[in-house]
Amino acid sequence: KPKAAVTDKDGFVSLDYPELFADGVSSKSIDCVVGHTDYVGSISRIPINEIERQTVKLSKGIRFGIKAIEPDGSTARGRFTAFMSGEAAPLFRQVGAEGLIETKGAAIGPHQLMLVQPMKDNRTRFSEALFFHFNDRDLEMGVVVDDVELLPGVRIYGKLPSSVKRPVKDGVVLARQQPLPMDDASKLVLRPLMWGEWTTVAEDGSFEFVSMPRTGKIQIIAMCDGWVSTGERMMTKGQTFIVSEKDLEIELDLQPTMDGIIDVKDEMGNPIQDAVVAFWPNQLWEGFGSQILGQRNQSLDQAKAQTEQIETSYIMDRINAFVGKTDVKGRVVIPNLPARFALPFSIEKKGFAILEQSLPGTSEPGEPPAGSSKRLTSQISVTLKKAE
Repeated sequence: KPKAAVTDKDGFVSLDYPELFADGVSSKSIDCVVGHTDYVGSISRIPINEIERQTVKLSKGIRFGIKAIEPDGSTARGRFTAFMSGEAAPLFRQVGAEGLIETKGAAIGPHQLMLVQPMKDNRTRFSEALFFHFNDRDLEMGVVVDDVELLPGVRIYGKLPSSVKRPVKDGVVLARQQPLPMDDASKLVLRPLMWGEWTTVAEDGSFEFVSMPRTGKIQIIAMCDGWVSTGERMMTKGQTFIVSEKDLEIELDLQPTMDGIIDVKDEMGNPIQDAVVAFWPNQLWEGFGSQILGQRNQSLDQAKAQTEQIETSYIMDRINAFVGKTDVKGRVVIPNLPARFALPFSIEKKGFAILEQSLPGTSEPGEPPAGSSKRLTSQISVTLKKAE
């Protein structure tokens, strides 16, 4: 995983990167999130060149301060931070008097913002989601917003449907919330504000998000051994709920998964051992794009790092759940694949040509009876050809 690196007094930094993107494929560039409390952040694509140093230019931003208060109107106690929309959101720091944070790196244009205060009892506190549109005058004068109230978030909880066999195994629930949904965000060239969390599912099928932002739309994707959230076309999308300042109990719809059985052989019909078989089923977050199914994001970890002034990278947890190697019989079983459609997969083995194939799906995956141990399967046999 990439680690955050800090420039020296001359503004230089050295970064490590993988020499190979994949077997025999060289890395050509790396994308860096470059941030500083005194400048507008940037996402820069750096071509890999071992001879020349590359330069990233940051522009001066707007000084933007926010003062937070307790529910009783007194100055907010303890450290907090701000989440701001954008791919390279500005960095905030605690300054001077308690209850005040600021950045000098806010960019001209529209922004969404929400204050976040991690708490020891896990009851994270949030402000309401705010909207700002900075202009050239703000660049000269700066902006300070007073009396932004911090309140405990809402509890979101529920259970997996009774059709899911108990005890539930390997259950996880992923959530992404837009605290201030805006239909015209794309017209404003504005990336919506997002808060992401994930939690495990207990054996009895129950799950809980202790404290989430108090308003907005939340999208939930759940998965466990044998089951996954609903979707459309080739994407798992789960369900969307409205959050309105009250604790929310939700019911989830899940569909059975299928276990993919892949037999790999050579042109003579002999099994090939240790061939790497990889699937990449996707989950789609509305307004944010797609990822490998199950990839997780914990915004609270980022908030804690910011309040403690710890340098942190922006990478999310990577998922390797859909990759396996063939055994001595040339077979590999990849469990818990979405069963609604044909799924593409690749096979790699040194000395053989890389092959891409599709595993047939089950167009109408009927749900097994409640408590049943029966699993859906899909099987395919493929042949690899010799290659240099």
